[in-house]
Parts: sequence; C-alpha cells; structure tokens
Amino acid sequence: MTKEKLPEMSLESPMTSDPSEPTVVCKFSIPLPRDSCVFEYISRKYPAVTIHYLSAMITGKDELTSDAEFIGEGVDEHLIDEMREHQGTIQVSPLTCQPGKASYRIVEPLCPSIGLLRELRLLPRYPFPILDGSCHVVIAGPESRVRQLHARLRRSIPGTELLSVRREEEAGSALLTAHQYEVLKRAVREGYYEVPRRASLKELAEMIGISKSSLWETLATIEKKLFTAIQDSSRTL
Repeated sequence: MTKEKLPEMSLESPMTSDPSEPTVVCKFSIPLPRDSCVFEYISRKYPAVTIHYLSAMITGKDELTSDAEFIGEGVDEHLIDEMREHQGTIQVSPLTCQPGKASYRIVEPLCPSIGLLRELRLLPRYPFPILDGSCHVVIAGPESRVRQLHARLRRSIPGTELLSVRREEEAGSALLTAHQYEVLKRAVREGYYEVPRRASLKELAEMIGISKSSLWETLATIEKKLFTAIQDSSRTL
C-alpha cells in the first residue's frame, strides 16, 4: 500500500488559523502505548474482538476516561476482570453488557496522541476502530495544524502512518469550519442541546479538552452562523 504524504511545513506555524485556510481530512494509524494502554493489550490478544472507541475525556492531569464498545467472541464477564487486572488500568465500569457485546468506561493514563490533539485543538471523529494495537482515526482541521500533528506524531510515536489524506480547497466557503463542525457534532451527541441537558457546558468542555470560555465562544459563533443562514434562506423563499 502506498503511503500518503502531506507537504513539508515549518513546525513554527502559528496556532491561529486563517478562516480561509484549506481544511485537510486525514486518516491516521497511531500505535497505542504498550503496557500502559488496555486497548492496545486487548486488541492484540483478542484480534477477533472489534473495538469501537466512542469518546474520550481528559479527567485529570495525567488521566483519560474513555467509553468503548467491544463486539465479538470473547466478550464475556471475564473480559472486564482481565481489563481491571491490566497494569495500565485505573478503573473499569460496565455501561452495557450482553453476550458478545459490551461497552465499558475505562480510566487509564493519558496517551500521548490524545495530549497532542488537545494541544493543537484538533478533534478526532468518533467512533473509530482500534485494530492490532493501533487506533485508526480520522482527523479534520486547518491544514497548518494537521501538518503539525502529522510531523509530531511521526517524531514522538514510532509506527504512525498516514493512511489517507483529502484536501478541501474551498474550506473557507463552508458554513462551519472543520473544528466548529466537530464541536457541534460532539455537543449534539453528548446531549448538550437536549431538554433537559444531558451535559452541561463545563462537562462538554472537559470532554472536548478546551476551556469553558473557549467552548462558549465557539458554540456562540456556530449558533450565530446557523441562525444567519436560516434567516438568509427564509428571505429567498
């Protein structure tokens, strides 16, 4: 398989993005830490088990809380015991359980790839699969930030591969930026817009990994754009 390649760029590019900057949509294969990551261990030991990584929330300085679904032969009451005994596991709680299919909430040490995504203010697209010790994740965002992510992943996590890349030249003409779109999808999925809300602004900010004030500003911008688009559309009817 031919490996995809992003053009070279300086790692000193500014964090702020030009609204007209092209959006890059990339799929990465990122190896998970051995020994400290229970997902890496289970995906290698039980290759017939499909793991869907549903969400992640940084719950402490060095802790990550993840929800994941496990499907296939070998998913039974013994799996949770094995995960709890893993040396990298801090806590495991069952969410749903039935023969051959179960979901769990797992607390473990913060993995380097999630830390990088938070630092660069990029959001992965959930859910994504974990296969043979690696997560296969799609990430979309401003081209400069995604290029920085690619370069830093290659330096800090050996074995990282760029599986595919698509550049959207006219990202600036879209209603929402890639980051705004991913934030909106996460807010809807976590029940932020439900009545009553299933997630508060503070809880949603913690799930995404940004400050409460930054999230408020992002959601306000999203809502203003959507309201303006609806207004403009109604005027043309």
